[in-house]
Amino acid sequence: MPLTVGFPYITAVSPSDGETNVLIDRKPLIQFSEALATNTVNTSSIGLNRGGTTASFSVSNSGSQITLDPDDSSEGYLRSETDYEIGVGYAVTDLAGNPFVSIPATYTSIFRTQASRTAPLAISNVRLFKDSGLVKKFCQALIFRRPARST
Repeated sequence: MPLTVGFPYITAVSPSDGETNVLIDRKPLIQFSEALATNTVNTSSIGLNRGGTTASFSVSNSGSQITLDPDDSSEGYLRSETDYEIGVGYAVTDLAGNPFVSIPATYTSIFRTQASRTAPLAISNVRLFKDSGLVKKFCQALIFRRPARST
């Protein structure tokens, strides 16, 4: 049986490269072509930078997916109105020890978070419950309630 040597490669990144208005509570994900060796997925092999500075985050993986959990603001999320860069280096390997290979040597993807103040959503018609007249009757009963007579 021939031995096949394959290198893990990135199949998807979320948020995607160049994406804007990314919600600050979003956890970036990196999907690989195959399962990764857990001991090679860490903050040394995966990066999250803002303006050339390392952002505060933790990293975990499950099979072929890496999740970045940002803690870069006082609220524990990404900072608003900020450009972030995800980086993946060659130290990430698959279960057979094959390294992630990228040209250039570090894969990067850049995204921008949402503005600090976002316009409210327009709500044209909100109905919290179906009014069958019960609320009106209840309110009338409260308004026209007469005090009990003492005998």
